[in-house]
Amino acid sequence: MQRTKTPDGQEFWIHLIPDRSKEEECLSAVAVREGFATVERYLRTDRKAGVKGVERVAAYFDTVANCYVVCHVEYADGTDTSVA
Repeated sequence: MQRTKTPDGQEFWIHLIPDRSKEEECLSAVAVREGFATVERYLRTDRKAGVKGVERVAAYFDTVANCYVVCHVEYADGTDTSVA
C-alpha cells in the first residue's frame, strides 16, 4: 500500500493487488503507473468520493484485461463499496 492524493489533493491509501502468477508484469513500473492512473480516473467519476472523501482504494491486476481494475473503495466516513 502507498499513500497518495486524490485529484483534489486529499490523501488516501492505494493498494494494488498483483496476480501471483504474473508478479513481474503486474509490478513493472508501467503497470503500477497505469494502475495509479486507473484509480485516479475512477475517483474523478465517483460522486461519493467527491462528497465523502476517500480513505482507501484497492485495485487488482486483471490478467485478461492486462491492467489494474478498481475493486474496493473505503470512504472517509467509514462506508465502503465493492466495485468489481
